[in-house]
Amino acid sequence: MRPQEKGIDLVIGLDVVEFLVTRACDVAIIVSLDRDLYEIPQAVQNLSRLIARPVRLEAAVPVPDSQKQPKILPRFSFTHQITRQVFERMRDDTDYTVKDSLWAAPQVPRTLPP
Repeated sequence: MRPQEKGIDLVIGLDVVEFLVTRACDVAIIVSLDRDLYEIPQAVQNLSRLIARPVRLEAAVPVPDSQKQPKILPRFSFTHQITRQVFERMRDDTDYTVKDSLWAAPQVPRTLPP
């Protein structure tokens, strides 16, 4: 079965980088509790020459109502503070595993757009 749960973080990171590099978006907002995704801002910064335009990478994190200070995630352009209820409504519980017999490798572009 593919991708495994561990592979989903990588897929999200690669999607964000692909969307920014191919100009599919100018702003990406990561809604997650997963610390593995904290490496995405560094990857985007490392690829800034390929992106060659201003982009924003933001995060949205659930915070308790009782929290006095905002939660700030380093290297993200902005950290949105959302309630647990909003986070639960946005959460994706889809099982993304695919039987090996049905899985096909994605087509990778051979060149970057101008």
